[in-house]
Amino acid sequence: MIAATSAHAAPKDESAAEWLPLPQAFKDLRERLDAAGVAFGVTYIGDNITNVSGGFKRGAIHFGRLDTSVDLDLEKLVGWSGARAHANFFHLYGRGLSRNYVGNIATISEIEALPDARLFEAYVEQAFADNKLSIKVGQQAADAEFFDSRTDAEVLAPLRPYSAACARPSASLL
Repeated sequence: MIAATSAHAAPKDESAAEWLPLPQAFKDLRERLDAAGVAFGVTYIGDNITNVSGGFKRGAIHFGRLDTSVDLDLEKLVGWSGARAHANFFHLYGRGLSRNYVGNIATISEIEALPDARLFEAYVEQAFADNKLSIKVGQQAADAEFFDSRTDAEVLAPLRPYSAACARPSASLL
């Protein structure tokens, strides 16, 4: 017998700091740092997944990712007009269902990866022309600028034949 319930997730931009019963001292520190141009972020994602048929082995796994980030408003911190800095780190743990139970190439979960601590992004960004133009120097995720763009499919279509079709609901992939 298999029982299932629907999963519910909080809105993507919701901050647990707004509804968790955090000590007032923590909230005050966060507000002071924010006013000074320093913002910290912590996100935890955990997955429990089971392979019930197929693959080369049955079983269940738990794995997760802890993301930590810091954003610096360099204008507030040091008077550097239009500049900001960003760094993001991942800590990945657990065994992946894809490589340990299923044997497929494409991972089953978007957070599945070999356990490790990684620097994901670290860059300084300088804005120009009333924030209409900016230049980033450092390490940035390859999909950061186009991930949710309305025009990414048109730009990336030559690289991925399916991307333009995915951007248009009326298009067929078959």
